[in-house]
Amino acid sequence: MDSPRSSSQTLFRAFIIVVAIGIVLAVVFNFQKKTEPQTPEGPQPVYAPPGELIARFPRALILDEQAEVSQSYSITYDPKLTQYSAVLISAEKPAELYDRYRTYFGSNGWIILNDTAAEIYGLYARIASIEANVTISPKNGGSEVNISYLLK
Repeated sequence: MDSPRSSSQTLFRAFIIVVAIGIVLAVVFNFQKKTEPQTPEGPQPVYAPPGELIARFPRALILDEQAEVSQSYSITYDPKLTQYSAVLISAEKPAELYDRYRTYFGSNGWIILNDTAAEIYGLYARIASIEANVTISPKNGGSEVNISYLLK
């Protein structure tokens, strides 16, 4: 028969082993939690295949029909608010494209809310519940055109 001292030593050892296992498990699970990839919060872009426009992007906003689509995507912020964007590479000079967009917006009922003509050109316009932002910057002798179309 075990003595009371031997019994309490056995219980103490068992207690220490259980605590040690608990600590090891806590460390392992905490480490796994930190190394799991985090999912980004908020709306995520949906990209079109390379060289293509995202569905519902208005082709009327592409004034240089020879421009190449670098990328295009949409972001839905909520069911009633979606942004459609395209990045285009054009052989036209930035100033020429800027003039064409100013004319397009002005002659099609858009209200130009912001207009910047510098090394990088920009136009922000609205018509009804639609807003468009066009940014044109020089690139390799031509232009990079960023167009965002916000449908509210």
